[in-house]
Amino acid sequence: MKIKNRLWLALLFGLLCNYSHSQTTATPSTPVVKLNVSGWSPNLKNYYIALFEELLVLAEPQFGPHELAPISLEISTKRAVLLSETGELPLGFATRWESMYNNIENSNLYYYPYLNRLLGLRQIIVPTSKLADFSNSMSFEEFRALKPGQGAGWPDAEIYKAHSIEVVNAKSYEYLFPMLLLNRFDYVPLSILEIDGVLAQINKIGNTYSVVPNLYIYYPIPVYIRSNKISTHTDKLVAYALKRYFSEEHKQQNQLLFDNHFAHAKKALPTREDTIFYLDNNALEDELNEQFKHEFKQLYKLSD
Repeated sequence: MKIKNRLWLALLFGLLCNYSHSQTTATPSTPVVKLNVSGWSPNLKNYYIALFEELLVLAEPQFGPHELAPISLEISTKRAVLLSETGELPLGFATRWESMYNNIENSNLYYYPYLNRLLGLRQIIVPTSKLADFSNSMSFEEFRALKPGQGAGWPDAEIYKAHSIEVVNAKSYEYLFPMLLLNRFDYVPLSILEIDGVLAQINKIGNTYSVVPNLYIYYPIPVYIRSNKISTHTDKLVAYALKRYFSEEHKQQNQLLFDNHFAHAKKALPTREDTIFYLDNNALEDELNEQFKHEFKQLYKLSD
């Protein structure tokens, strides 16, 4: 009888343990938010990830805790849009070019001044030996006669071509700067937000390349967060968090984040004494081009 009682107690204990374990493992894990940062430079990837981490914190009281999973793949813009449409990569940063040339009917585009209007502000990299050939007194006609180098598939090339500027495309980004030294083209224009990181990378061995001082190119590039409509929970979370983050209440918070990631850009901003060549973005309507150029000039005190 004692043996039966012991067997019964052991069986009961085992059942209780299994029940307890099943209850523990049945607890739902923290939801994961996938963020596509493919195709962006390291500076911009780091900023986008940090921005989304702050957005998730702001959304937590309303939507609960979430874990961020940044994803960076070697894929084309078209492929990234397709993965967004299917919900595999429901979130990502996009430019207006994507909305023009790719199907985004299943996506919402959220526009806020994520990069303080600076993505389209370009400085140019040239061989240090040719730095003296460039001057901020250069006319637009002189500038237009020079050839910029662009990576394969960079949409910026269409902007230059629309202004009768001949563009030379490199097979890939890695070929750009060796080609520049071989005089295949005259300069490489890069965003003020990323040019310092690129310069440090290509000048590891010596001061082979330089940024031309006091000479800039500007064209409007609106940046959006693209959110898949099918992922309704994530889409609502993003809309809610963005509205809070870019409110007056959090203005200092988002400016501090930007300054922490792009302190170098603040030091390199143009003044009224510098030369800025303003180009229209042929992917935008005339009204938007004028609006963005006006806002940029006002924001950085480049006009009255």
